[in-house]
Amino acid sequence: MKIVSQAGKSQLVKNLVNRLGVGFVEVEQGFFPNGETKLRIKGIEKGEVAILFYSSPGNVGKNLIDFMLLADAVRNFQPSKIIAVMPWLPFSPQDKRFRRGEPESAKVVVKLLEASPIDEFICIDLHSRLVEKMFVKPMHHISCMQIFLDYFQGKFDNSWVVVSLDKGAIERSRKFARALKLPVIQFDKFRDKTNGDVTINSIKGKVKGKNTISFDDFVSTGGTRIKAAKMIREFGGLKHYDCVTHVLVPETLEKIQKTSEIDGFFMTNTTEICLDRTKFPKVHEFDIALILKKALLASRD
Repeated sequence: MKIVSQAGKSQLVKNLVNRLGVGFVEVEQGFFPNGETKLRIKGIEKGEVAILFYSSPGNVGKNLIDFMLLADAVRNFQPSKIIAVMPWLPFSPQDKRFRRGEPESAKVVVKLLEASPIDEFICIDLHSRLVEKMFVKPMHHISCMQIFLDYFQGKFDNSWVVVSLDKGAIERSRKFARALKLPVIQFDKFRDKTNGDVTINSIKGKVKGKNTISFDDFVSTGGTRIKAAKMIREFGGLKHYDCVTHVLVPETLEKIQKTSEIDGFFMTNTTEICLDRTKFPKVHEFDIALILKKALLASRD
């Protein structure tokens, strides 16, 4: 088994290599005069399992094309299986057409990926079941929820409640609340489809005198989460913790740290954002290498 990463040996990839005890394949990358990517790999043996690790930082469109080029380069070595590890599946929140004239971007990306030589996919906390159903090839969908649950287990009393920040998050919020043995309440949120602006109309449940915690799959600009924390405080809430698997925009962490009433923000390293912990005392990051190791060992055979 060998790991091939398009962006080199990031900290997450290093952690995964160490946990699996496998080799790492360097990728020689450059550019043609017109700016198109050229790459070359070596070091994969015929018949072994090749793990392609998708990296999120940078230009999303370019990363996606480079990833498929890498899959074709790996195929030349005739591995027994090519497994794509995609902690963040690009374009996955765009799982439907919200307005006439828009693309169904998630489906387009899945079709492109499945046209490559990749045999199986490992994805983490996809935005919806719609995206899961788009895959024809085997796709193993795993959740980071247990990472957060393990950290918080036994730390909450009856002063805590789980809040679901919108209707889309209610299913995972209920599951999170059941595991922590806490009640769940819901925000009534409206998002303008033309400009993306969020309006929070009300809270369906009591937060006065309560500590609150939420769990969601991803955060982009952080607008909803910052407004929700402010509203919880206005309604008499005490501490507010926010748990999110994927953080898509690094600058969002600065907003959460400096301008929000979120007391603790808990995330994973799926998108490999580099953190200076001295600048972000509110932010706590969990490593996903162990859950990826378990998923890969199950998929290897």
